[in-house]
Amino acid sequence: MQHLTDTELLDLVTQGDEPALRELVERHTGWLLLRLRRRTGDEALAQEALHDAFLTVWRRAGTFRGDGDVGAWLWGIAIRQLVSRLRKRAAPVPVSARVVSALSPTVRSAEDELLVAVEHGSVGDALRALSPELRQVLQATVIDGALDPRGGRTAGDPPGNGEESDADRPVEVEGAAAARRGVVTVGATNQGWHVDQPLWSAYAGGRLDAAAEVSVEAHVASCADCRRAAGATVSPATVEAVWRSVQAEITRPEPPRALRWLRRAGVGESELVLLGAADAVTLPWLTAIGGAVACALVSGLIGWRQEAVFLGLAPLVPMLAVVAAFDATDSLREVGAATPYSKLRLALLRTTAALAVALPVTLLLGLTVPGLHAVAFSWLVPGLALSSGALLLLGWLSPWASGGVLTLGWLTTVSVAVGAGGTGVVTGGVTQALLAVACLPLAGLVAVRATTRTLRGAEG
Repeated sequence: MQHLTDTELLDLVTQGDEPALRELVERHTGWLLLRLRRRTGDEALAQEALHDAFLTVWRRAGTFRGDGDVGAWLWGIAIRQLVSRLRKRAAPVPVSARVVSALSPTVRSAEDELLVAVEHGSVGDALRALSPELRQVLQATVIDGALDPRGGRTAGDPPGNGEESDADRPVEVEGAAAARRGVVTVGATNQGWHVDQPLWSAYAGGRLDAAAEVSVEAHVASCADCRRAAGATVSPATVEAVWRSVQAEITRPEPPRALRWLRRAGVGESELVLLGAADAVTLPWLTAIGGAVACALVSGLIGWRQEAVFLGLAPLVPMLAVVAAFDATDSLREVGAATPYSKLRLALLRTTAALAVALPVTLLLGLTVPGLHAVAFSWLVPGLALSSGALLLLGWLSPWASGGVLTLGWLTTVSVAVGAGGTGVVTGGVTQALLAVACLPLAGLVAVRATTRTLRGAEG
C-alpha cells in the first residue's frame, strides 16, 4: 500500500478496502492531528474530530472529484468535523482582561493584547454575531491559510515572475516580544521552504509566529513530503489509537436499512443489533401491515354490521404483531439464555417495535374506510389490552398459541356484546375505561413474569 498515491488509495476505499483506509490514516494522522490541536487545546476533542473525519472518508470517499490534493480535501473534512463538535458544546464564558492579567503576570506582547481585545471586545461580539457560514469563510481565508495576512497572494504559493517568495523572505516580528515568547520565524535558510521535523515541533509547541504558522499550514496542504515529516512529532501509539477507533466503527454490524430510522429515534446500537438479528422486526411488521390491510378491506367491502366487524378485527392487529415479534426471535432463545440482557427489557423492546408499526398503520387505514369514522379510534384501548394479555400468556404458552387463545376470546366477546346491545357496548365509555384500567395490572404481571420466569420466545 505504501507505493500507492493518496488518490489511488481513495479509489480502493470506495470499494470498501480496509487496508487502504488504514494506510491513509497512518499517512495523514500526524499533520492533521497537529493542525487540529492548534485549533483546540483539548487533545481528546482533536482525536474525536479526526476519528469522525476518517469515518467520513470511509463513507464518502467517492465524493472526491480528483481535481485537487487529497491532503487539502482531508483537512477540509477534519476542520468541519471539529467545528461540528465544538458547536455541540456549551459556549465558554468570556473572561475579562483583568482576570487574564491576574492569571498571566508576565508581560504580554502587543499581539497578545490585541487577541484579548478581539476575543472579548466589540470585534469579538461582531464576529459571534455573524452567521456560521460567514465565520467559516473568515476562518478559511484568514486562519486556515487560504490568504496570507501580509498580502493578497495565497500563503505558501510559489513566487511568479521573479517575485520573491513570502516563505523565503524573513518574517519581521518584534524582537523583544519574540525573545520573551520563544517565537520561531521562517526565513530563507529553511531548506528551500520545506517543513522538517524541528519546524513541525516548533509548530506543535506554538513557537511559530502567526505569519510563519499560516505559511506552514498552507504549504503542507499540498506537500506530501512535509506531511510525512509530521509523523515523527505524533507518537505511533496515538496513530494506532486513532486507527483502532475508526476500525471499530467501520467493522460494527450495520442494522438493516428498515431499522436505521430507529437509530435516529434514539434506539441504542445493542438494541438495533438484537432487532436486526433473525429478522426480528420483518415478520411482525409484515403481520401488522397485512393485518391492517385485511381489516380495512373486509370492513370496507362487507355490508353487514360494518362497525362490528371492524371492532372485532382491528384490535387483533397489534396483538398479532406482538406475537409475531416473539416468534421471529425464537432462534435467539439459546443466545438470550447465555447473556445477562434483561428479559423484561427484551420483551418491551420487541413489543414496542411491533406496536410502532401496527398502531399507526391500522389507524390510518381505518380512517380511510367510509362509514367507520365513529369507531375509528375505539379499537385502540382493546388493542393495547390484548397486547398486554399476549405478553402475559407468553409465560405459559408459545407465541401463536397465545395469539390463538386471545383471538378466539376477543371475537367471542365482541359477538356476544354486539348481539346483546350493539357496538355501543364495546365503544362505550365504561367499557373503554375498564379495558384501560385492566392494562395496568396486566403490565405489572408481565413485569413480574419477565423478571422471575421465562417468556416463551425470550429464552429457552
